[in-house]
Order: sequence, then structure tokens, then C-alpha cells
Amino acid sequence: MNTRVDPLQVHLFCLDALRAQAGAVSSAEEELLDVAGVRSPGRRAEIVYGRAALRGLLAKVTGARPDELRLRRDDRGKPSAVLASGQPVQAFNVSHSNGVLAIAIGPDAPAVGVDVEGPAPGLAPDVEALARSHFSPAERAEVLGAAANERMRVFMRVWTLKEAVLKTTGDGLAHPLRTVEVSGARGTLHCQLGAQRLPIYARHLRLAPAWHLAVARYGELPPVTLHWMTALPALGPSSHAHADDHACPSCRPVATAVAAREAGAAMEAACA
Repeated sequence: MNTRVDPLQVHLFCLDALRAQAGAVSSAEEELLDVAGVRSPGRRAEIVYGRAALRGLLAKVTGARPDELRLRRDDRGKPSAVLASGQPVQAFNVSHSNGVLAIAIGPDAPAVGVDVEGPAPGLAPDVEALARSHFSPAERAEVLGAAANERMRVFMRVWTLKEAVLKTTGDGLAHPLRTVEVSGARGTLHCQLGAQRLPIYARHLRLAPAWHLAVARYGELPPVTLHWMTALPALGPSSHAHADDHACPSCRPVATAVAAREAGAAMEAACA
């Protein structure tokens, strides 16, 4: 008998496209951002339109209306959501980088983590300095020992895996990155972290040239599926076609690569 395993789904959006669909920020949201001390226009957009996309996705998963969901954070800042009745919804995590928003929704897991990283125009991280300050000795050796044209790719794989693991536990960057060992991880990483010492599994995916994503969760990882979202879920159906029409120039390489991956997966399923 075949047992169906629900995938860990990662939904990716272009923040500029979300802004165009969602419209102006309400005065109530503006006031909340002011109280929170969020001044950067880019960061304000990430928060507001990211929350709108998250509410839409969780509403689709639960069958509830977006306004019936209560988003909250624990004392370490890890997000979660409950219905108006108090019933918790599926675990999720959010990440954004240079115009791309990633939302991971994990079935049957107490917590998930996701990290997406893309190139920032005009900025190049000092890979050697960051590896020396944040990576374990084995990881530093792996990054610094890579060929010059491969060093950034190796660095970003290690970095995103670490971030995804720490976002699963809720520690984030408050926990020293060097304490999470991911050196040599090919495919799925297994480690133990946190007070309960529960096993955490993580996987790195190269989205497109210079774009990287990693996901993690407690317990073994199911298959990971990627979806490029061309509509805000709360505003209508979320078609995954014509991705290039719903991506700014910065996001377009990711949109194109994910759409091609989805088309390939659909063809494999049809031929199975």
C-alpha cells in the first residue's frame, strides 16, 4: 500500500508584483510600522505585503478567511498563526532577499525554517571574513579551499543551511552560526540543536545563478516543491504560469527557473 507524503511547499513571490496587486498600505498598518520603528521603505513593504501573502496562503490551507487568522511571534521572534478559535495552523516560515519573498509551509512538523538569498546590486559579501567569523573550522576550510569561481556558491550553500536550521529552532542569528555544523552536506543535512535535541533535517536548493534557498524542519524532510506565485492568494487564484509577467528584473531569473522546474515536475507526474 502506498502512503502519500505531503511535500514541504515553498511559495515564492516578487514583492513588487505583490505591491501592485495589494494596493496602498492602510493607515492602521502604517501606524503599526511606525510604532515598531520600521523606517526603511523597502523593509516596510516586505513586512506589509509579506503578511498579506502569508495570510492568503494560510487561508487557502486552512479554509478560513484571511481575517480569521491571528499572526503572532513568540518571545524569540519566531512567527506562528492560530485561527480565531485558538486552533494552531500548519508551521510556516518566511524569508526575503532582494525583492523575492519565500514562504515555506510544512505539513506534519512542529516547526520549519526557510532562507532565501540573492545578489544585492553593488554589494558583494566579504566571503573570507564572514567564513572566519561565523563558520566552524571545517566549514572555513571547505569555503576557502574552493576554487575562486566556486567560493561564493559554496559559501552561500553553507550560509543558507545554517540560517534555515536556526530559523527552525527560533534562535535565528541570536544563536552563534559557528555552532551549527553543515560542512560537507550534500543533499540533506541532519543535525541536533536546541534544548530538546530533536533531529533537524535541512536541504539546500540552488534556485538560479547567484540565488540560493535552504529549508529545514524537525524530523525527516519530505519532498520539497517550489511554486512561483503569480497572484496574491487572497485576491484570486494563484496561477503558476507566465511567471515572467509577475516578476521585476531582479526576480526574473528565479521566476523563470522555478517555473521551468514546476513544468518539469508536472511532466514527470503525467508520465508516471
